[in-house]
Amino acid sequence: MFHPICIIDDDEDVRDVISYALEFEGYKTLNFENPRIALKSLEVMDVKDWPALIILDYFMPEMNGLEFVAYLKKNHPTSLATIPVAFSSAYALKEDQILPEGVFLMQKPFHLETLLSVAKKHIDNAQINLPFV
Repeated sequence: MFHPICIIDDDEDVRDVISYALEFEGYKTLNFENPRIALKSLEVMDVKDWPALIILDYFMPEMNGLEFVAYLKKNHPTSLATIPVAFSSAYALKEDQILPEGVFLMQKPFHLETLLSVAKKHIDNAQINLPFV
Protein backbone atom coordinates (compact mmCIF):
# COMPACT_ATOMS: atom_id res chain seq x y z
CA MET A 1 0.00 0.00 0.00
CA PHE A 2 1.39 3.38 -0.97
CA HIS A 3 0.85 6.38 1.25
CA PRO A 4 -0.73 9.31 -0.59
CA ILE A 5 0.86 12.64 -1.41
CA CYS A 6 -0.88 15.68 0.04
CA ILE A 7 -1.12 18.74 -2.22
CA ILE A 8 -2.04 22.08 -0.66
CA ASP A 9 -2.35 24.99 -3.06
CA ASP A 10 -4.86 27.82 -3.30
CA ASP A 11 -4.61 27.77 -7.10
CA GLU A 12 -6.99 25.06 -8.31
CA ASP A 13 -5.23 24.75 -11.68
CA VAL A 14 -1.85 24.13 -10.02
CA ARG A 15 -3.40 21.60 -7.65
CA ASP A 16 -5.07 19.81 -10.53
CA VAL A 17 -1.93 19.66 -12.68
CA ILE A 18 0.25 18.32 -9.86
CA SER A 19 -2.43 15.85 -8.83
CA TYR A 20 -3.01 14.65 -12.39
CA ALA A 21 0.71 14.16 -13.03
CA LEU A 22 1.13 12.13 -9.84
CA GLU A 23 -2.04 10.10 -10.32
CA PHE A 24 -1.08 9.33 -13.93
CA GLU A 25 2.10 7.76 -12.52
CA GLY A 26 0.07 5.68 -10.05
CA TYR A 27 0.27 7.80 -6.90
CA LYS A 28 -2.75 8.60 -4.76
CA THR A 29 -3.22 12.27 -3.86
CA LEU A 30 -5.05 14.27 -1.22
CA ASN A 31 -5.88 17.78 -2.42
CA PHE A 32 -6.69 20.83 -0.32
CA GLU A 33 -7.27 24.47 -1.22
CA ASN A 34 -5.68 25.86 1.94
CA PRO A 35 -3.62 24.74 4.94
CA ARG A 36 -6.41 25.14 7.48
CA ILE A 37 -8.69 22.72 5.62
CA ALA A 38 -5.75 20.32 5.23
CA LEU A 39 -4.99 20.46 8.96
CA LYS A 40 -8.60 19.63 9.87
CA SER A 41 -8.37 16.52 7.72
CA LEU A 42 -4.82 15.49 8.70
CA GLU A 43 -5.50 15.85 12.42
CA VAL A 44 -8.31 13.27 12.35
CA MET A 45 -6.70 10.96 9.80
CA ASP A 46 -5.69 7.47 10.88
CA VAL A 47 -1.91 7.10 10.88
CA LYS A 48 -2.07 4.38 8.22
CA ASP A 49 -3.57 6.98 5.85
CA TRP A 50 -1.00 9.72 6.46
CA PRO A 51 0.66 11.19 3.40
CA ALA A 52 4.25 10.30 2.62
CA LEU A 53 4.85 13.88 1.50
CA ILE A 54 3.11 17.24 1.72
CA ILE A 55 3.57 19.55 -1.27
CA LEU A 56 2.61 22.98 -0.01
CA ASP A 57 2.39 26.30 -1.81
CA TYR A 58 4.56 28.59 0.31
CA PHE A 59 2.61 31.83 -0.18
CA MET A 60 -1.11 31.48 0.59
CA PRO A 61 -3.71 33.61 2.30
CA GLU A 62 -4.59 32.78 5.91
CA MET A 63 -1.51 30.61 6.60
CA ASN A 64 1.81 30.42 4.76
CA GLY A 65 4.15 27.45 4.54
CA LEU A 66 6.25 28.36 7.56
CA GLU A 67 3.15 28.89 9.70
CA PHE A 68 1.81 25.49 8.61
CA VAL A 69 5.06 23.73 9.51
CA ALA A 70 5.34 25.65 12.80
CA TYR A 71 1.80 24.54 13.70
CA LEU A 72 2.65 20.91 13.00
CA LYS A 73 5.89 21.09 15.01
CA LYS A 74 4.14 22.75 17.96
CA ASN A 75 0.99 20.61 18.03
CA HIS A 76 2.15 17.30 16.55
CA PRO A 77 5.95 17.14 17.05
CA THR A 78 6.23 13.34 17.04
CA SER A 79 3.51 12.59 14.54
CA LEU A 80 2.35 14.81 11.66
CA ALA A 81 5.44 17.02 11.94
CA THR A 82 7.57 14.04 10.86
CA ILE A 83 6.04 14.05 7.36
CA PRO A 84 8.41 15.72 4.85
CA VAL A 85 7.16 19.01 3.39
CA ALA A 86 8.07 20.44 0.00
CA PHE A 87 7.41 24.16 -0.29
CA SER A 88 6.47 24.99 -3.85
CA SER A 89 6.91 28.62 -4.76
CA ALA A 90 7.29 30.76 -7.84
CA TYR A 91 9.00 33.36 -5.67
CA ALA A 92 12.53 33.08 -4.37
CA LEU A 93 12.84 32.85 -0.62
CA LYS A 94 15.20 35.20 1.17
CA GLU A 95 18.80 34.06 0.80
CA ASP A 96 19.32 34.01 4.56
CA GLN A 97 16.07 32.15 5.25
CA ILE A 98 16.70 28.75 6.79
CA LEU A 99 14.04 26.16 6.18
CA PRO A 100 12.87 24.03 9.09
CA GLU A 101 14.13 20.46 9.39
CA GLY A 102 12.28 18.11 7.06
CA VAL A 103 11.32 20.94 4.69
CA PHE A 104 12.77 21.62 1.25
CA LEU A 105 11.98 23.93 -1.65
CA MET A 106 10.69 23.02 -5.11
CA GLN A 107 10.95 26.22 -7.14
CA LYS A 108 8.03 26.76 -9.55
CA PRO A 109 7.88 26.02 -12.33
CA PHE A 110 9.38 22.61 -11.66
CA HIS A 111 9.83 19.88 -14.23
CA LEU A 112 7.70 16.77 -14.19
CA GLU A 113 10.84 14.67 -13.68
CA THR A 114 11.64 16.65 -10.52
CA LEU A 115 8.13 16.15 -9.15
CA LEU A 116 8.19 12.43 -9.86
CA SER A 117 11.68 12.00 -8.42
CA VAL A 118 10.67 13.74 -5.19
CA ALA A 119 7.46 11.69 -5.01
CA LYS A 120 9.29 8.38 -5.53
CA LYS A 121 11.93 9.20 -2.94
CA HIS A 122 9.38 10.01 -0.26
CA ILE A 123 6.99 7.19 -1.11
CA ASP A 124 9.92 4.75 -0.84
CA ASN A 125 10.97 6.27 2.49
CA ALA A 126 7.39 6.17 3.77
CA GLN A 127 7.16 2.45 3.11
CA ILE A 128 10.04 2.07 5.54
CA ASN A 129 9.25 4.80 8.10
CA LEU A 130 5.48 5.32 8.28
CA PRO A 131 3.13 2.77 9.82
CA PHE A 132 0.85 0.94 7.41
CA VAL A 133 -1.65 -1.86 7.56
